[in-house]
Amino acid sequence: MTNESPGLVHRWSTLDVPESQRYEYYVSALAGSLIPMEVICDTPGPLNAGAIFTELGPVTLFRMQGSKHRSLRRKRELGLSTGRSINLVINLASEWRFFQRNRMLLRTGDAVLTDSLLPFELDHDPYDIVNLQISESWLRQWIPNPNLLVGRVISRDVGWGRALSTFVSALSPEVVSNSSLPSRLFVDQVGALLAQVAHEMNGISERPTMVQRALKAKAQDIITQRCSEPNLTSAHISAALGVPEHIMHAALRACGVTFAQVLMDARVEQAKQMLLSPMARRFTAAEIGRRCGFADPAYFTRVIRKRTGHLPSQLRATPGEQDP
Repeated sequence: MTNESPGLVHRWSTLDVPESQRYEYYVSALAGSLIPMEVICDTPGPLNAGAIFTELGPVTLFRMQGSKHRSLRRKRELGLSTGRSINLVINLASEWRFFQRNRMLLRTGDAVLTDSLLPFELDHDPYDIVNLQISESWLRQWIPNPNLLVGRVISRDVGWGRALSTFVSALSPEVVSNSSLPSRLFVDQVGALLAQVAHEMNGISERPTMVQRALKAKAQDIITQRCSEPNLTSAHISAALGVPEHIMHAALRACGVTFAQVLMDARVEQAKQMLLSPMARRFTAAEIGRRCGFADPAYFTRVIRKRTGHLPSQLRATPGEQDP
């Protein structure tokens, strides 16, 4: 993991140095911000590559773009590394080839979990990659054995892989840094989705116990009561329940939902009730959004439109209507 200050967006680009220095610059930048790799360029022309990244506690979010080349980690590069990190990688621009344990051809939007302790070979055309560098200790709270997913294609269009690909593909350092939502929500949603993918891909049929169903119901009640708090996180809810976070997340997962889903459902439902109520006509749509936990009016509008097919203003109760 990097040692940069949390919340800050950092950048590097080979365009900042002369063409003759780009290769060495790129190799050094990868080793300093990600992990040491050997880089092989088989095509003519200058190497163009760059990255923006930000630290989100146990996860460092990278958005990386560049020209065609190969990257390898073999004995020498493994010996230069300290510690272990797991990387979740999705290429948004092109198909790419990856070898770690298995030889894989990944489509645009497919994901793969990589392990810095194992050798790999990566070959891609011009790329636009979302790369989440994940702390092993944090990941084990969600997936006790990360090896269950390492080196396996997570399909963009099957089961929970679809939800993971859609969510991660939308992430960038700027999106997270400019969001009114706590970064912890983004990180926890990644963990919850990875846990769902691990259970699904490994054929684990998890049926919630009575205790887990009861815990999920209690968590849902508290989330509904507190969903108007814009900075509400899973840590607040688990503390109110008096259980460790991973226990609460496991109960939600066993019931087929994530914390972020339950929170968003509660906020949208509360907003819909206010928008449809004549008693709330004295509030603007933006104020209703704020009262339901949406600090950003534009984000509130997007969510309501996606969930209902209508703008908040189109859902407003007309004069003379009664409260449902």
